[in-house]
Amino acid sequence: LVDWPPFYLLKDGQAPASVEELGDGAIDGFLRLVLQRLPQYQHRFVVLNGPRAEVERKAGLGLCSASSMRTPERLQERYFTPAMPTVQLQLVTQRKRAAQLSGSRGSVSLRELLGRGDVQGVVLAKRHYGPELEPLLKDAPQVRTIVAPKAANLLAMLEVGRMDFTLEYPMVVAHHQAMQRPGRAAPLQSLPIEEAGEPPVGYFSCNRNAWGRAVIADLDKALREVAALPG
Repeated sequence: LVDWPPFYLLKDGQAPASVEELGDGAIDGFLRLVLQRLPQYQHRFVVLNGPRAEVERKAGLGLCSASSMRTPERLQERYFTPAMPTVQLQLVTQRKRAAQLSGSRGSVSLRELLGRGDVQGVVLAKRHYGPELEPLLKDAPQVRTIVAPKAANLLAMLEVGRMDFTLEYPMVVAHHQAMQRPGRAAPLQSLPIEEAGEPPVGYFSCNRNAWGRAVIADLDKALREVAALPG
């Protein structure tokens, strides 16, 4: 699991002790439905950010994730099965700077923004930002990557002006601001990115070994059963 509200809502930031103790986040609820169809497994939850999960996989720990993006590089080390639709990432900046970055369009060109010399962005290390945006971010001198325990850390940094922008899902930004500033004006604003393509698919993933191949097959079956539920 990842400490990533509102997708995962962890009590006191800790991993749940059982499937029944999964939180009320959007992925929490979906994951609960899937794992309830796998009673033959003993489910153990750990909270790991992307870089730490990569270290643990390489050290031999059997890991599965319910919130993965598939890339050619990751296919070398993990099996994937499609799970759920997602939305597009947006560029997040301080509300007072939104018009300066987007002009009058109400959206922003990441390519144009990265061509300017007066803005700096920060994104999470080992996070995949999509096939359209990843090439723009890669090696861009205006963008640095950091390791953080939770995605909201970057939003807190942005609020106090440590950088000019980051990329995040709009519902993550809305949840963060509602929790930090209930009833008060939100200091951050999300802007659609013009280069973003169709919303990507979210995947479940497991280690690319015999154990992972067996588990991903069972997860795929459970996902199909959940997809067939009425409503």
